[in-house]
Amino acid sequence: MDSAHLTREMLELAVEREVPAWALAARLLAHLRSVCPQCAAALAATEEARGLLDLPHRLFGPRLATAHGWALVRASAALAHRPAASPEEEAVAAEALLLLWTLPSARRPDAIRRERRFQTLGLWRLLTRRSLASPPEQAEETARLAVLVALRLSPEAYPELLRRACCAEAAAALTRARVRAGALPRARTALRLAERLLGEGLAEPYAQAEMRLAEAAVAEAERRPQEAACRLREAARIFAEVKDAHREGAARIQQGLLLEQCGATREAARALARGLSLLDRERDPELADAASVSLWALLPKTEGPQGAKPDA
Repeated sequence: MDSAHLTREMLELAVEREVPAWALAARLLAHLRSVCPQCAAALAATEEARGLLDLPHRLFGPRLATAHGWALVRASAALAHRPAASPEEEAVAAEALLLLWTLPSARRPDAIRRERRFQTLGLWRLLTRRSLASPPEQAEETARLAVLVALRLSPEAYPELLRRACCAEAAAALTRARVRAGALPRARTALRLAERLLGEGLAEPYAQAEMRLAEAAVAEAERRPQEAACRLREAARIFAEVKDAHREGAARIQQGLLLEQCGATREAARALARGLSLLDRERDPELADAASVSLWALLPKTEGPQGAKPDA
């Protein structure tokens, strides 16, 4: 394992924004913890700092501590901003989805295995999104098809990191679909599948964020709201790094709703206010309404001695 010291290459990559800011911050904090007992004690006593120190290892595994690991962070950050699908790609994917849906349910998996028109990133996107928006009875089948499409993505057309990330995201969507359906044992199985598909070490940020959301869903179903809120906070941080404001806002609102259940009034109000400032209300009006109602109810409980309310 190499030293925790910074190198010129690390600083240059951070300045050029080729690695996320939290990776450099975590390196600095780790170094302080290793050389200064006072800093180490402060970090150990601060939950947010502990989460930041742990985040790189959760995202990239123990290889982050090596020189090779820093290259993995850089490679992953390069894929953080996925190119948007062109109108032509979206049209082809939509047509493939319609064709797939005309088949009997039992024939759809075999069609995906056999026909290349069903083995595209565009169709994977549509299936994954559809699974998250569908009723529970339809969401599980849709997510299973998304996993199958991801497994069939061509190595010639798509890089390994992206294919692995798509597999993990689809399995994470399957986890959440099963939680919504009340099938918690099968949800845990899907979560283990997602972890296995993602693999150790290098991981694409969106896939890691989806993993955190799936872990949060399982934790909430198991009545562990504080752990679920922690996973949502991690997901929000990742979405912030890739500048996906809407997804960050949704994660922070869900975190706030869970913190409200835990009785953490001030923290809940801050998370809800921050989430509402980021969320695209037109994309998720129901979540926006739920957050607004909860925040309105919480504000009287968060007033200070002089009636001042906490900063959002």
